[in-house]
Amino acid sequence: MKQARQVVSRLGLGLLAAGIGVLGQPAARRGLMSLPVNRITVHDIRRPRKAVTGVDSIDWSAANNSLLIGRLSTMTRFFNVCTVTPEGINPRSRVLGMRGGSARVHSGAPSWHPDGKSFVFSCQKQHIEDHAHAVPLIGWHTDMWLADREGTSFTQLTNESSSRRAPKGVTNPRFSPDGTKLVWSGNNGKTNRSPWQQKALFLADFGQEEGKPKLSNIREFQPGENRDFYESYGFSPDGNSILFAANMIRGNPWHDTDICVSRSGQDPDNLTESRGVWDRFATYSPNGKKIIWTSSRGIRIRYLGTRGEKWQRYLQSELWIMDADGRHQKQLTFFNQPAHPHSEGRRVFLGDSAFSPDGESVAIVLYKEKQNFVPESEIVILKLGDGPPPRAEDGDPGNGGKPPAPKPPKPKGDEPKGDPGTITW
Repeated sequence: MKQARQVVSRLGLGLLAAGIGVLGQPAARRGLMSLPVNRITVHDIRRPRKAVTGVDSIDWSAANNSLLIGRLSTMTRFFNVCTVTPEGINPRSRVLGMRGGSARVHSGAPSWHPDGKSFVFSCQKQHIEDHAHAVPLIGWHTDMWLADREGTSFTQLTNESSSRRAPKGVTNPRFSPDGTKLVWSGNNGKTNRSPWQQKALFLADFGQEEGKPKLSNIREFQPGENRDFYESYGFSPDGNSILFAANMIRGNPWHDTDICVSRSGQDPDNLTESRGVWDRFATYSPNGKKIIWTSSRGIRIRYLGTRGEKWQRYLQSELWIMDADGRHQKQLTFFNQPAHPHSEGRRVFLGDSAFSPDGESVAIVLYKEKQNFVPESEIVILKLGDGPPPRAEDGDPGNGGKPPAPKPPKPKGDEPKGDPGTITW
């Protein structure tokens, strides 16, 4: 399936339908996320009753109130798509059926359609066995697929040729609030100084042709000059902005990423402009007034590998929150601060996140160092609140409901200039 692509740098921006309702529930409450940033704090830290580990991506549906995750199977060592309840993971994969039961490819980076009846995800091409680069966080040699909620019906939405020398792929596909657009990031088949080659953002119309789902009008977007890292996080709740991470400052290494937003008819705004800081994994609050993201700000990280390829072995980061225009930035978690109640007693960095439909909780992927610098990931739920968390004398242990973490011993071990442009849809 060949699809025409148009590389765009400046286009007009159309309005999309606004708002995502929760079926059978009131619309997302505007209370907490309408407060000033300095009043919002973490009140509680919870985990599912059964630990959910090996996770690298997460989405929370406002329509069906279910979590959708990409998870590494402990048996096959391939990523797959599953659902999660408060009791823990649903062990039945949502996507094995499309391969006739085969688990020898990576599938991940899932995201719900606004109606909660289907989802999109990326899946490794079956004929390319470069498994190391096809993991969802890298996304080489992958296509976008659409599946129904039960994982019984599948439609392939992209089919681009890919090779190790000219990799193409799909990561982080996200629907617009009205379900008529999709934005994603991925490789475009061109080379770059980055170990992950040249990246881009992509935007397309989503609809039906002869009763089958189809993408059309695919556009490619590369703001800034470096073109070595882009990661899409979807649309604002009103559909007028796209949120993404990018290496926007000229000459910075690919991992000096910032959180950016492209608003209606404007050049992208760099909300976290900084050097030597890892800013990534951003999410809009349901009312669109706040953005949370993970950052290494204030943490001294000496080394991420010669080309940044060993970032998972050395990175530390925390969850931050800011107003949607980038003002009033504040740190929310303190997992890496030894004396703090949030401390896990070892190195932590944070990944993908998703707000609950009411905007008062955040599901986040927490990576915790286990041994020899290797991290293990799990889902944690952060309950947010107004003002300081409950005190011990009020019946809370004083650490947001989380028992004190054990303190085990520390592990041993050792281009061409681009057009800034604007995104249009």
